[in-house]
Amino acid sequence: MSRLTLDAVADDSLCLEQGDYDGVIFISVTDDAGNPVDGLTLGNFTVSARTATPGFTLHLRQVVTTAERGFYLLFVEPASGLKWSLGIYLVAIVVSRTTGNLSNLAVSHGQTVARLVTHPKT
Repeated sequence: MSRLTLDAVADDSLCLEQGDYDGVIFISVTDDAGNPVDGLTLGNFTVSARTATPGFTLHLRQVVTTAERGFYLLFVEPASGLKWSLGIYLVAIVVSRTTGNLSNLAVSHGQTVARLVTHPKT
């Protein structure tokens, strides 16, 4: 098993109290040697949120690759029927990647956290 290194920053400018717009997380993924990891898709990422709001669930809606190698945009939103509450969300991000073939599979994992803050409606 190899380790993936993740660095993430959240853009929460559209996360308004009682809104359902996406929060955007900009994430860099590199391997053990510091090389950018390309080719990741929605299935490689898992997100969850820690918040003071009981029952809140976060949904990863989309993963977009950027022009820079190893960088991705994660679009997160409240799960169906939920809205953002005013507060701070700690978004746990886990990336898993399997490479190789059936006789020689290699699995790599990495994790990080991003801070996403919702803003009052004006």
